Amino acid sequence: MNESFADLSIFNELGCGYKGPERFKAIDNALLQGVSYTSAFGAGTCNSEFEFLTGHSMAFLGAGVYPFMSYNLAPSENLARQFKRLGYRTVAMHPNHATNWNRENVFADMGFDEFLSIEDFAGAPELCRKVTDAATYDKCLEVLKQSDQPIFIHDVTMQNHSAYDTGLVPTDQQLHLAVEGVSDKVITWTNEYCSLMEASDAAFAAFLEKLRDLDRPVVVVMYGDHQPFFTDRYNDLYFTDEDDATHTERIWQTRYVVWANYDVAGNAQTSGELNTSINNVGALALNAIGAPLTAYQRARLQNRAHMPAINVVGAQDAHGVWYTAEAKYVPAKTANARDRLDRMQYRKLFDHEGSVFATHKQAAANETDPNAAPGA
Repeated sequence: MNESFADLSIFNELGCGYKGPERFKAIDNALLQGVSYTSAFGAGTCNSEFEFLTGHSMAFLGAGVYPFMSYNLAPSENLARQFKRLGYRTVAMHPNHATNWNRENVFADMGFDEFLSIEDFAGAPELCRKVTDAATYDKCLEVLKQSDQPIFIHDVTMQNHSAYDTGLVPTDQQLHLAVEGVSDKVITWTNEYCSLMEASDAAFAAFLEKLRDLDRPVVVVMYGDHQPFFTDRYNDLYFTDEDDATHTERIWQTRYVVWANYDVAGNAQTSGELNTSINNVGALALNAIGAPLTAYQRARLQNRAHMPAINVVGAQDAHGVWYTAEAKYVPAKTANARDRLDRMQYRKLFDHEGSVFATHKQAAANETDPNAAPGA
């Protein structure tokens, strides 16, 4: 999961011909790729992690809710536990404080064997005072080379996190986009963010090159957790005459890719475009490589026939039309698909013995600066 990784070229190329993460978009041998609709905008990374790891949707939990902080996730189905049943070692990593978003407790509850946090990245290279994406990819390679046991790694990067006015991007890495129509402050944010994205794009491309030479089969799923907090300015600037749902969903989307360093039987690996929401990315990836699916995953994939994507602000019908969460009219088949998912999710998330609510409190407030002590 790549922090704030998004393609800002969808906003009329920012009016200056900006092309976004060009290396990422040029991958031509992926198993799958496309838009990943998110339930987070500008912040709330943990909710994208929650959706990806569990397959649940924030659509039925509401805005302002953070399941990592609120709910007991130990009984809930998740990818870490699924891979453990298949004999995999499971490793989570995030180059920041383990206390952020209660990850140290949530990852243990989910069954991860190990959680590598900021202490495991001592001396790692930084960009804008955040550990670089490249450093986490090197850590992934290090873990992969430790043994021949199959491994599931959940890597949550940090490099592209706000703030975007630090002035700490090295001169030779700075972009100076000829953006117009927004305030000087937004231009500053845009240039620093896009400079970080350029570094992020290059690091991911280099990572895939290293994996091509690795003598073991590897599947990579990469997705952005949310857009940076300022893209609504460009959305309002360039798109002024469209329905509310279409307008809103443009800022609640990133992109994802599923890529393998080996030939996957039954898949042409020609980077076919398939748009979805983050809660379904994991199941789609498993299905693409022919891995066993749970009954819940199979049901969610079947449900996509009438509702390809859903997030906290709306749902999409089979024709690609979006409807807000408050819409009075939604096509019957889409409404039924949403209701089915709601009922399935309730049973998976809440219908169990024991407490519904989190049993482990977050030990310290979130602190995005890895060089500062966790918040009090």
